[in-house]
Amino acid sequence: MAWISKKKFFNLILPFILSVTMVTAAFVVWQIETAPKAHASSFGYNTVGTHAQMAVDKYGTYAVAPSSGTVTDIYAYLNNTGTSGTVDVGIYSGTLTTFTAAVAHSSTQTVSSVTAAWYDFPVSASITSGQGYWIMLEAQSGSGVRYYYDTSPTGAGYTMAYGCTSPAFGTWTTPVGGCSYFTSDAASIYIVYTPSGGGTQTPNTNMTIFNGVNAAILKGANMVIFKRN
Repeated sequence: MAWISKKKFFNLILPFILSVTMVTAAFVVWQIETAPKAHASSFGYNTVGTHAQMAVDKYGTYAVAPSSGTVTDIYAYLNNTGTSGTVDVGIYSGTLTTFTAAVAHSSTQTVSSVTAAWYDFPVSASITSGQGYWIMLEAQSGSGVRYYYDTSPTGAGYTMAYGCTSPAFGTWTTPVGGCSYFTSDAASIYIVYTPSGGGTQTPNTNMTIFNGVNAAILKGANMVIFKRN
C-alpha cells in the first residue's frame, strides 16, 4: 500500500471540508422573506379642516387618482351636534364640475358622537390613474351631522361640491344636480386604495462570513449564494 504525505492528504480532503462548511453555513444563514405588503395609498383631502358645516344632501371633494388600484375605504371627518344621523359615502367619476358615472358606495353608518373623528367606510371599487373622482358623503336633512373643510388648502388643486340635492338620499346614480361648487376648497374626506400590482418588493443583500465563505442572502429570494474567498 502506498502512503501519502499529510500535505497531500490535506489537499485531497480540503474540497470536501469546504463543501461541508458551505452546507453547514447554508443551514445557519438560510433566510426566506416574503415580499412586503403594499403600503396603502390615498388621495383626496386627509387633513382635518378648520371650518365646520352642517351636512345636507350630498357634498364632497374632487381629486385625481395618482395611480390605478383598488379602493378599500373612504374616510370622512365628522361629528354630530347632539342628535343621531345616518350617512354614507360614494364615488363618482367626473370632472371639476360634472359627475360622469357612479362608481361605488358604502353601507350607511350612524354618527352620534359630538366628538369629531375620522369615520371609516369600507368601499370596494377599481380606480384608474389620471381619472378625476368625486369623493362624496350624503346625510339626510336634519341629521345633525357636521363635516369639516378648508378654504384654499396649501399646495392643492381641489374643488368642493356642496348641497347636491339629487339624486335622493340612499341613491347613487347620475345625473347629480343642485350642487354649489367652491373652487380651491376641500372637505375632509379621502380614499384609501391598494395600487395595482400589490406594491414593489425592495431587494436587499446582506453579507455574512462563515469560515472564509461569503454567504450572500438575497432578501425575498428562496436561496443562498456562496462564493469562496
